[in-house]
Amino acid sequence: MLPGGQILERQVYGTSLEGNLLGDSPRREVLIYLPPSYQRAPRRRFPVVYLLHSYGAGPRSWTGENGYEGMDIRTVVDSLVAAGAIEEMIVVMPNAQNRLRGSWYANSPATGNWEDFLARDLVAYVDSTYRTIAERGARGIAGQSMGAYGALRLALRRPDVFGAAFVMSSPHISNPNPFGERAFTAAMRVPDGAALDTAPVPAVLMLSKAAAFAPDPGNPPFFGALPYTWRDGRLEQVEQVWQRWMQSTLLALVSEARSASSPIRLWLEVGDRDGIRSDMEHLSRTLLAAGVGHTFRIFPGGHVAGVRARFETTVFQFFSAAFRRG
Repeated sequence: MLPGGQILERQVYGTSLEGNLLGDSPRREVLIYLPPSYQRAPRRRFPVVYLLHSYGAGPRSWTGENGYEGMDIRTVVDSLVAAGAIEEMIVVMPNAQNRLRGSWYANSPATGNWEDFLARDLVAYVDSTYRTIAERGARGIAGQSMGAYGALRLALRRPDVFGAAFVMSSPHISNPNPFGERAFTAAMRVPDGAALDTAPVPAVLMLSKAAAFAPDPGNPPFFGALPYTWRDGRLEQVEQVWQRWMQSTLLALVSEARSASSPIRLWLEVGDRDGIRSDMEHLSRTLLAAGVGHTFRIFPGGHVAGVRARFETTVFQFFSAAFRRG
């Protein structure tokens, strides 16, 4: 039996993340899967998939540690390669955790320029360090939940870098805040960084979106603008800030997307029991109306349940076929 692939643990310095106001380190943990033939065929080059994790998670959610029903990317890809179901590829899994549990993969002075880190710093590091096929047609991006938002955001805004994208169960499509006003109320009550560990998850989630999508350098300690304020004992929406949040939604990004000389190969999917199913369906219709061709599928499962099966049967097969077409 041929040996399988290996996962390397690396630290990648991102100049794009320098000086972020939250004080997070620009040196980021990155897990890199190298396929079985990487060591045996020293002249061979490989396509690359960048795999983005969800909010509150990290790259080890892909390796069987607190992830998707115990899924281990190395086992999944090795098995598919051994069965002849996919071409061999490199998989790159960066850590986008920050002080507020998630960067949303956007450029912001508060969180750092994550879009630039992924599309420029990390791609440059991987292409210069490993034997990649350094072309957009051999470079894909994928993610689940917040990672799916990041994958489509990067695919739409950087079609010169990524030639294929797999978007699984993305939030932040049309409504920046599915939790209602109570989430903003809770966020306003988080006094400082020391209180983040005990604050409700929706509150910290709103603070992370504020820092990513409506950065405010004059508003420590989290340096983001929430779209509500207290007035006369009740919450009142701040329209200017709310519009900044709305401009970061995927529907808004679709309308602003710049065309690529070669269209991106795109696959969207969502679980049939996922609460964001209708939003994903809306996103698919909006993409079609904008002339962005794609495949859309609804699979048996929820927001997390069933994800492992999709990686075992669909995700890497999609990229393998996309890379063969170039």
